[in-house]
Amino acid sequence: MGGRLDATNLVQPLAAAVTQIGFDHMEYLGHTLPEIAGEKAGIFKPGAAAIIGEARAETLIVLAGQAKRAGASVILQVGRDFDVSHVAVSATGTSFLHEFGATREHLHTALTGSFQANNGAVALAMLRGAGGVWAKAAEHANRYLADAFIAGRFHRVAPYIFDVAHNPDGAATVAANIQRLDLEAPIVALVSVLGDKDWRGMLSALAPVVDQFVLTNAPTAPASRAWNLDDAFAWAIGHKLDVKMERNFELALAQASVAGATVLITGSFHTVGDAMERLQVDPLVR
Repeated sequence: MGGRLDATNLVQPLAAAVTQIGFDHMEYLGHTLPEIAGEKAGIFKPGAAAIIGEARAETLIVLAGQAKRAGASVILQVGRDFDVSHVAVSATGTSFLHEFGATREHLHTALTGSFQANNGAVALAMLRGAGGVWAKAAEHANRYLADAFIAGRFHRVAPYIFDVAHNPDGAATVAANIQRLDLEAPIVALVSVLGDKDWRGMLSALAPVVDQFVLTNAPTAPASRAWNLDDAFAWAIGHKLDVKMERNFELALAQASVAGATVLITGSFHTVGDAMERLQVDPLVR
């Protein structure tokens, strides 16, 4: 979580990167993007390359300033040192034009989503910033990106889409992916969100692309963090969403599976993990 206080910050890296920043864990990281950026920038280290994939001026200045103060060996910024354009999302993944210095190359990743173009460019910048054999690996970008796979990130096993999005930015990304793809309708979303997350923002982001919601509670979600299902259902009804509530997760999953030609399962890692287990979907197989 974050960066400065994250357990992974014990590692001395060859390169460290911050991708695009959104609002999450605000009770720990801060309530503004610059505050959150300051926490994220805690991963930058002396003598290691610092890669910045966040382009907004208010956060970029924080990240670049902290990377310089940390004594990074090199600072590579999106929009200045590397960039992406001509992004196209399809059922087979994401294609984009990648520029790094004088290098221009058309790349394709099996990962779905316009943000994956930026993430791919950040990963390549990390390899180049690390130098040596890592920089050589960046020369084979298409080969490696084509095999990239992240379990639970717009993970499609027909008729299901599994996505662990747990904040409004993540939900908006899922919605944007759905809009770009010719998915079979109706689209039914099985949703369970932890109570300390902005579930209202998430449901609002998904509403334009979802035909019906089935709200439930994921069995492995800690009881202390479970959302109030009655409140969520009442809010959804009040905002005129087509919504059903089913407290029993297995029954909710069955309802969504029967009602939807495409079934989106989202809201938390608990939601996706519990559904994959019950559907016997191997998270490591795409």
